This record gives sequence, structure tokens and C-alpha cells, in this order.
Amino acid sequence: MNRLRSGISRGSPPTAATCGRSASNASLPARDVAIIGSGPAGLSAAYHLARKGIRATIFEALPQAGGMLRVGIPEHRLPRKILDQEIEGITRLGVEIKTGTPLGRT
Repeated sequence: MNRLRSGISRGSPPTAATCGRSASNASLPARDVAIIGSGPAGLSAAYHLARKGIRATIFEALPQAGGMLRVGIPEHRLPRKILDQEIEGITRLGVEIKTGTPLGRT
């Protein structure tokens, strides 16, 4: 946890290295979880699952990850650069994000 705090205190997003794990998905257990939506709840769930060593794949209907963080909050309140850095930190932990993948629509 101290490594994670030190990474955040420097302003950089958390990575597998700052969490004390390797960056490859091969080092994670053989358990997979599908997460529907890349909004705040989906990103948080994926982050915490990856920290516990569980592979997570996020399926997002929109062309970019972020859900309502990206489309519902104005740029001046949440700069897209900051959002992209946060999402990048989650993907560095081994989370896969599949955009443009609506589920349940026929």
C-alpha cells in the first residue's frame, strides 16, 4: 500500500509496479470477470479486482471509456487529460477495456 500511496502522491497514476505486481496478465490468477460499463462504478470495480489479482474486462458501448465521467461532466470540471490518465492507470494493472461493444441490444 505504501508503494501505491507514493505513486499517487507524485501525481502519477497507479501501475502494476507501484502496486507491487508485474504488468502482464499472465501473472494474474485464471479467474476472469466481465464488467458492463466503464463509468465510475465499472472502473472502480475493475481497479479493485485487478489489485486482488483477478482479471477484469470492461465492455463499454461508447467509443471511449469513462461513461458519464466523459459525457456527463463538463471539460472544465473534469479535464479529459486527467480522466485519460486515470483510465490508463487502471489498464496498466492488466484491465482490458473493449469500447464500442454494446451488450444486450438486438
